[in-house]
Amino acid sequence: MTQLAQQWERVLDGLGARLASLIEVNRAQPVSADGRGIVDVHRMPTTLVQLAESLTLEDLDIAVLLIASAISLDPRFEAYYVALNNDVNAHGPTVSTALRLSGHSMLEASARRRLRPDAPLRTLGLIDVGPTSRALPTQVITVPERVIGHLLGDSMLEAALARARVIPDRDPLDAEFLPEPPATGDYPVVLRARAGTAALGPRVGNR
Repeated sequence: MTQLAQQWERVLDGLGARLASLIEVNRAQPVSADGRGIVDVHRMPTTLVQLAESLTLEDLDIAVLLIASAISLDPRFEAYYVALNNDVNAHGPTVSTALRLSGHSMLEASARRRLRPDAPLRTLGLIDVGPTSRALPTQVITVPERVIGHLLGDSMLEAALARARVIPDRDPLDAEFLPEPPATGDYPVVLRARAGTAALGPRVGNR
Protein backbone atom coordinates (compact mmCIF):
# COMPACT_ATOMS: atom_id res chain seq x y z
CA MET A 1 0.00 0.00 0.00
CA THR A 2 1.33 3.42 -0.94
CA GLN A 3 1.88 6.20 1.57
CA LEU A 4 -1.00 8.15 0.02
CA ALA A 5 -3.32 5.14 0.32
CA GLN A 6 -2.33 4.80 3.97
CA GLN A 7 -3.14 8.47 4.55
CA TRP A 8 -6.60 8.01 3.06
CA GLU A 9 -7.18 4.83 5.06
CA ARG A 10 -6.35 6.61 8.33
CA VAL A 11 -8.56 9.59 7.52
CA LEU A 12 -11.50 7.40 6.43
CA ASP A 13 -11.18 5.13 9.48
CA GLY A 14 -11.24 8.17 11.76
CA LEU A 15 -14.18 9.73 9.92
CA GLY A 16 -16.09 6.44 9.91
CA ALA A 17 -15.60 5.95 13.65
CA ARG A 18 -16.82 9.47 14.39
CA LEU A 19 -19.86 8.99 12.15
CA ALA A 20 -20.76 5.69 13.80
CA SER A 21 -20.52 7.33 17.20
CA LEU A 22 -22.59 10.28 16.04
CA ILE A 23 -25.31 7.96 14.73
CA GLU A 24 -25.55 6.24 18.12
CA VAL A 25 -25.82 9.59 19.89
CA ASN A 26 -28.30 10.82 17.30
CA ARG A 27 -30.64 7.93 18.03
CA ALA A 28 -30.99 9.13 21.60
CA GLN A 29 -31.04 12.86 20.88
CA PRO A 30 -30.60 14.62 17.52
CA VAL A 31 -27.27 16.41 17.34
CA SER A 32 -27.17 19.94 15.94
CA ALA A 33 -24.28 21.87 14.47
CA ASP A 34 -21.94 23.08 17.19
CA GLY A 35 -19.39 25.04 15.17
CA ARG A 36 -16.73 22.31 15.52
CA GLY A 37 -17.71 19.54 13.13
CA ILE A 38 -16.10 16.09 12.98
CA VAL A 39 -13.55 16.77 10.22
CA ASP A 40 -10.03 17.86 11.10
CA VAL A 41 -9.10 19.84 7.99
CA HIS A 42 -5.50 20.10 9.21
CA ARG A 43 -4.92 16.34 8.96
CA MET A 44 -5.84 15.57 5.37
CA PRO A 45 -4.21 13.35 2.72
CA THR A 46 -1.49 15.10 0.72
CA THR A 47 -3.46 15.26 -2.51
CA LEU A 48 -6.42 16.95 -0.82
CA VAL A 49 -4.12 19.47 0.87
CA GLN A 50 -2.40 20.28 -2.43
CA LEU A 51 -5.73 20.62 -4.22
CA ALA A 52 -7.05 22.96 -1.54
CA GLU A 53 -3.91 25.11 -1.66
CA SER A 54 -3.80 25.36 -5.44
CA LEU A 55 -7.49 26.31 -5.66
CA THR A 56 -7.52 28.40 -2.45
CA LEU A 57 -10.40 26.42 -0.98
CA GLU A 58 -11.80 27.32 2.43
CA ASP A 59 -11.89 24.92 5.39
CA LEU A 60 -15.60 24.28 4.82
CA ASP A 61 -14.92 23.39 1.17
CA ILE A 62 -12.26 20.87 2.24
CA ALA A 63 -14.57 19.29 4.82
CA VAL A 64 -17.45 18.99 2.35
CA LEU A 65 -15.17 17.50 -0.31
CA LEU A 66 -13.86 14.88 2.13
CA ILE A 67 -17.34 14.01 3.41
CA ALA A 68 -18.71 13.66 -0.12
CA SER A 69 -15.68 11.68 -1.36
CA ALA A 70 -15.86 9.13 1.44
CA ILE A 71 -18.74 7.17 -0.08
CA SER A 72 -16.72 6.60 -3.29
CA LEU A 73 -13.74 5.36 -1.28
CA ASP A 74 -15.37 3.12 1.33
CA PRO A 75 -18.80 1.43 0.90
CA ARG A 76 -19.66 1.53 4.62
CA PHE A 77 -20.25 5.28 4.35
CA GLU A 78 -23.41 4.67 2.32
CA ALA A 79 -25.11 3.19 5.38
CA TYR A 80 -23.79 6.01 7.56
CA TYR A 81 -25.23 8.69 5.32
CA VAL A 82 -28.58 6.98 4.88
CA ALA A 83 -28.91 6.98 8.68
CA LEU A 84 -27.72 10.57 9.12
CA ASN A 85 -29.89 11.84 6.25
CA ASN A 86 -32.90 9.97 7.66
CA ASP A 87 -33.71 9.25 4.03
CA VAL A 88 -33.34 5.77 2.49
CA ASN A 89 -33.30 7.31 -0.99
CA ALA A 90 -30.33 9.58 -0.27
CA HIS A 91 -27.27 7.32 -0.45
CA GLY A 92 -24.72 10.12 -0.21
CA PRO A 93 -24.42 13.08 2.14
CA THR A 94 -27.15 15.66 1.69
CA VAL A 95 -26.25 19.33 1.85
CA SER A 96 -27.79 19.54 5.31
CA THR A 97 -25.84 16.52 6.57
CA ALA A 98 -22.54 17.69 5.06
CA LEU A 99 -22.87 21.13 6.63
CA ARG A 100 -23.84 19.67 10.00
CA LEU A 101 -20.86 17.29 9.96
CA SER A 102 -18.67 20.28 9.10
CA GLY A 103 -19.94 22.16 12.15
CA HIS A 104 -22.28 24.49 10.29
CA SER A 105 -26.02 24.99 9.97
CA MET A 106 -28.33 25.44 7.01
CA LEU A 107 -29.34 28.69 8.71
CA GLU A 108 -25.87 30.16 8.10
CA ALA A 109 -25.93 32.16 4.88
CA SER A 110 -22.12 32.03 4.60
CA ALA A 111 -22.18 28.20 4.78
CA ARG A 112 -24.99 27.81 2.23
CA ARG A 113 -23.12 30.16 -0.09
CA ARG A 114 -20.26 27.65 -0.42
CA LEU A 115 -22.64 25.16 -2.06
CA ARG A 116 -24.37 27.46 -4.53
CA PRO A 117 -23.91 26.79 -8.27
CA ASP A 118 -21.52 29.76 -8.51
CA ALA A 119 -19.36 28.66 -5.55
CA PRO A 120 -15.82 27.27 -6.16
CA LEU A 121 -16.61 23.63 -5.38
CA ARG A 122 -19.25 23.56 -8.12
CA THR A 123 -17.80 25.95 -10.70
CA LEU A 124 -14.52 24.01 -10.58
CA GLY A 125 -16.38 20.72 -11.07
CA LEU A 126 -15.23 19.24 -7.76
CA ILE A 127 -18.75 18.28 -6.67
CA ASP A 128 -22.22 17.81 -8.12
CA VAL A 129 -25.35 18.67 -6.13
CA GLY A 130 -28.84 17.43 -6.94
CA PRO A 131 -31.45 16.71 -7.92
CA THR A 132 -32.46 20.35 -8.30
CA SER A 133 -36.11 19.36 -7.97
CA ARG A 134 -35.49 18.94 -4.24
CA ALA A 135 -34.90 21.73 -1.74
CA LEU A 136 -31.20 22.53 -1.23
CA PRO A 137 -30.93 20.93 2.24
CA THR A 138 -32.09 17.55 0.89
CA GLN A 139 -30.02 17.58 -2.31
CA VAL A 140 -27.22 14.99 -2.38
CA ILE A 141 -23.55 15.90 -2.87
CA THR A 142 -21.48 13.62 -5.12
CA VAL A 143 -17.89 13.80 -6.33
CA PRO A 144 -17.08 12.98 -10.00
CA GLU A 145 -14.87 9.94 -10.53
CA ARG A 146 -12.15 12.02 -12.20
CA VAL A 147 -11.81 14.04 -8.96
CA ILE A 148 -11.74 10.84 -6.89
CA GLY A 149 -8.99 9.53 -9.14
CA HIS A 150 -6.96 12.71 -8.69
CA LEU A 151 -7.34 12.55 -4.90
CA LEU A 152 -6.00 8.98 -5.01
CA GLY A 153 -2.99 10.08 -7.04
CA ASP A 154 -4.17 9.09 -10.52
CA SER A 155 -2.66 11.63 -12.93
CA MET A 156 -3.92 9.97 -16.11
CA LEU A 157 -6.04 12.21 -18.33
CA GLU A 158 -9.62 11.29 -19.15
CA ALA A 159 -9.99 9.57 -22.52
CA ALA A 160 -11.64 12.60 -24.14
CA LEU A 161 -8.86 14.90 -22.97
CA ALA A 162 -6.13 12.43 -23.89
CA ARG A 163 -7.41 12.27 -27.48
CA ALA A 164 -7.39 16.06 -27.69
CA ARG A 165 -3.91 16.43 -26.20
CA VAL A 166 -1.21 17.49 -28.65
CA ILE A 167 2.38 16.71 -27.70
CA PRO A 168 4.81 18.86 -29.76
CA ASP A 169 7.74 17.08 -31.36
CA ARG A 170 10.04 20.03 -30.73
CA ASP A 171 10.50 22.80 -28.20
CA PRO A 172 8.52 26.02 -28.77
CA LEU A 173 10.28 28.99 -30.34
CA ASP A 174 11.78 31.65 -28.13
CA ALA A 175 9.96 34.98 -28.05
CA GLU A 176 12.72 36.62 -30.13
CA PHE A 177 11.82 34.43 -33.11
CA LEU A 178 8.10 35.19 -32.98
CA PRO A 179 6.51 37.97 -35.07
CA GLU A 180 5.40 41.18 -33.45
CA PRO A 181 1.68 41.43 -32.64
CA PRO A 182 -0.32 43.33 -35.26
CA ALA A 183 -0.49 47.09 -34.95
CA THR A 184 -3.72 48.73 -33.93
CA GLY A 185 -6.14 49.25 -36.75
CA ASP A 186 -8.93 47.48 -38.49
CA TYR A 187 -8.55 43.72 -38.60
CA PRO A 188 -11.00 40.85 -38.07
CA VAL A 189 -12.08 39.78 -34.62
CA VAL A 190 -14.31 36.86 -33.62
CA LEU A 191 -17.20 37.70 -31.35
CA ARG A 192 -18.39 34.72 -29.30
CA ALA A 193 -21.57 34.12 -27.35
CA ARG A 194 -23.42 30.83 -27.04
CA ALA A 195 -22.17 27.78 -28.90
CA GLY A 196 -22.95 28.13 -32.58
CA THR A 197 -23.53 31.88 -32.46
CA ALA A 198 -20.03 33.22 -33.21
CA ALA A 199 -19.83 36.21 -35.54
CA LEU A 200 -16.98 37.82 -37.47
CA GLY A 201 -16.68 41.59 -37.41
CA PRO A 202 -14.12 44.34 -37.86
CA ARG A 203 -11.85 45.35 -35.03
CA VAL A 204 -11.87 49.07 -34.42
CA GLY A 205 -9.56 51.04 -32.16
CA ASN A 206 -7.13 49.86 -29.52
CA ARG A 207 -9.37 47.60 -27.39
